[in-house]
Amino acid sequence: MDTALTVLSLWLHGLATAMMLGFYLLLESIFLPYLEGQAGRDGVGGALHKIYGRFMPFVAVAFIIFVVTGIYLMLKDPHYPGFGNIFANAWAISMAVKHVVVIVMLGLGGWLYTALRRGNGQAGQVKSVKVALGAMNVCGVTVLLLTAIAQSL
Repeated sequence: MDTALTVLSLWLHGLATAMMLGFYLLLESIFLPYLEGQAGRDGVGGALHKIYGRFMPFVAVAFIIFVVTGIYLMLKDPHYPGFGNIFANAWAISMAVKHVVVIVMLGLGGWLYTALRRGNGQAGQVKSVKVALGAMNVCGVTVLLLTAIAQSL
C-alpha cells in the first residue's frame, strides 16, 4: 500500500505540475501573442481575463494536489531532516529554495489576476501581464530544476 500511495502521489504531483506550468507557458507563448495579433490591445485584456477565469478551478485543484502530495512526498523522502532543519543537507536546501520559489509563484499568480482585472487591455495592463507570465514561467522552470537536483541526491 505504501508503494502504491507513493506512486499515486508522484503521478498526481507531476500531473499538477504539467497542468499549471503548461497553462502559463501556453498563455504567454501562444494565447497572448495570438490575441494581440487578432484583437489589438483593446480586446486582449477581456479575452485573457476570461481564459484565466475559466482555468482558475483547474489551478486551484492543482494547487491542492501540490500541497497534499508534496507534504506526503517530503515526509516520505529519506533525505528529509525534519521540520526547520533547512540547512541539514543539500536536499533540504534545494527543497527550501524550491518552496520559496513556489511562494513567489503564488504572489505572481495574484499579481497576474489583479493585472487582468484592472483594465480592459490597455498597453500598461498587457505589459504587466507579459511581465507576470514571463516571471511565472521562469519560476516554474526553476522549480523543475530544483526538483531534479533534489531527486538526484
